[in-house]
Amino acid sequence: MKLQTRVEEEKNNNEFINELFKRLIPVFSEIMMDPYANYFCQKMLILANEDHIDKILEHIEDKFVEICINTHGTRAGQNLVECMSLNIDRINFIKKVLKKDVVTLATNQHGNHVINICLNRFPTSEIDFIVNAFIENCREVASHKHG
Repeated sequence: MKLQTRVEEEKNNNEFINELFKRLIPVFSEIMMDPYANYFCQKMLILANEDHIDKILEHIEDKFVEICINTHGTRAGQNLVECMSLNIDRINFIKKVLKKDVVTLATNQHGNHVINICLNRFPTSEIDFIVNAFIENCREVASHKHG
């Protein structure tokens, strides 16, 4: 039986889903960037509870920018930001992880989508790290086809 089929059948079985996340989380960043497994990650994010999301964020912290600019990882990265509930700790986490790479992401054909999601989802008071990066690098961002 395919894993995706089993997940669909067991999606209401918390014990099964928790065990699956326990096994997936240590390798989540790798499978988010896989040409095929990224689709599975996106489906799993829909089933993720708050604890799963926190553990995923913890494990992908060092790879999140790489995931966001990766051809296959970008959609899973976007879905992660879209599906997580926004509390100040998570917003601060995303800000910390993305802060030094805002311009890289904004001028990347894949990464710019993650910046747009942050701009659309975060409270106005929490997007200063993006606005400041744009101001400091105005010419680069404004003259880039994806910026």
